[in-house]
Amino acid sequence: MKRIFTILAAVMVLTGCGTRLVYPNLDWLIPWYLDNYMSLDSSQKSDLKKTISRQLNWHCGTQLDAYAEFLRELSREMGDPNDPITHATLANRWETLRGFWKKLMAQISPDVADLLLSLSDVQIEKLFARLEKRNRKLSATYVDVDPQKIVGKRQKYMLKHMKRWISRLTPAQKQLVATWSSRLEPTGADWMAHRLTIQDEYRQLFTRRDDKVYFREKIFDLLVYQERYRSEAYQQKIEFNTELTIALILDSDRLLTAAQRQHLQKKLKSLARDFEYLSCEPRRKTPHPPIEKIKLTDELSRQI
Repeated sequence: MKRIFTILAAVMVLTGCGTRLVYPNLDWLIPWYLDNYMSLDSSQKSDLKKTISRQLNWHCGTQLDAYAEFLRELSREMGDPNDPITHATLANRWETLRGFWKKLMAQISPDVADLLLSLSDVQIEKLFARLEKRNRKLSATYVDVDPQKIVGKRQKYMLKHMKRWISRLTPAQKQLVATWSSRLEPTGADWMAHRLTIQDEYRQLFTRRDDKVYFREKIFDLLVYQERYRSEAYQQKIEFNTELTIALILDSDRLLTAAQRQHLQKKLKSLARDFEYLSCEPRRKTPHPPIEKIKLTDELSRQI
């Protein structure tokens, strides 16, 4: 359910989509994505349009400069090969990212509650029917798969994205990724079980729509503190995999060539400039030039 606004998060956590291309088009990308799950009437669509406009104004006016500063600080911390970034610093950076996410979820929580409260019984049943259909596809892709294929996919995914950030990897760096992918705890089944748990929480919540205070408080809890609904085993796997990934970044940082570090610095600073450019702080003196709506390619559709 929280993936209603997942496109914002995708931009926030530095996906491969062109930030300057995607961000100005969120006003129609979000309704397009939401349409896959909810059939809204004209009044609901009108309210949603106003909500998205207001939230995007909040986001670009209060959050993007913070994202830019985060990236510039990370660039400084990873810029000196003689003073490599530490585990404590990287762990702190990860918590900062989680904080960005929680702040976003807290901000949109009242609007998510309003949207869900506006749904009719028929709309709710259609929503869960579409979620069940999506669950079957996700299970076939991420759960009912040969474990070795999953390891291979993880390795391929990480290699692709590391190449984007540091350019061509050395054999030693590729070996680090191979070791990382083989040691990660499999979480596909846990993730699917968690997804079903969250959906069940929403289904039960809809039976208490008359208690709007409880409904809104529960929505806030589900969006901001979703980790509370994970099983202990799933949470332990997440923490283990997070530590492995931090270790991979640390080891990779120590193996960066001069050219790779330069490439990384360029990417981090470029993305920081993108966020600053897209910021709509009142201090901005020059307006953004118009950006035409993008056409959704297959690759972009998969990413969002």
